[in-house]
Amino acid sequence: MKEHRCLMCKQILDDDCFYRDLSQKTGVSSRCIPCRAIYDKLRRPKRKEYFKEYGILNKQKDNAKHKVAYAVAIGIIKKNLCETCGKIAEAHHDNYLNVFDVRWLCHKHHMENHRRK
Repeated sequence: MKEHRCLMCKQILDDDCFYRDLSQKTGVSSRCIPCRAIYDKLRRPKRKEYFKEYGILNKQKDNAKHKVAYAVAIGIIKKNLCETCGKIAEAHHDNYLNVFDVRWLCHKHHMENHRRK
């Protein structure tokens, strides 16, 4: 069993004192379980406020995403390949008011398109 140092309390603890996190090189979270609980509790109000504001500001965007996903699921809209490179694509809205007017771009070209704006 490996040991890791907690980022908050600085104690060196066994693997089983940490949550698994496969996105980390070590395979475990950087905070031990008790410290993670404290960390989450402290940031909960800030995150709640952030998501509340996000929901208000992005209502049209979320509405458009959900409507397109539903239309694809029931077969009204056919999912196409990326119009730039021909790979698997995701829907991109140039204008969220025109819900079903989407361009199909792979993730790479979708992100490039957003960076240009």
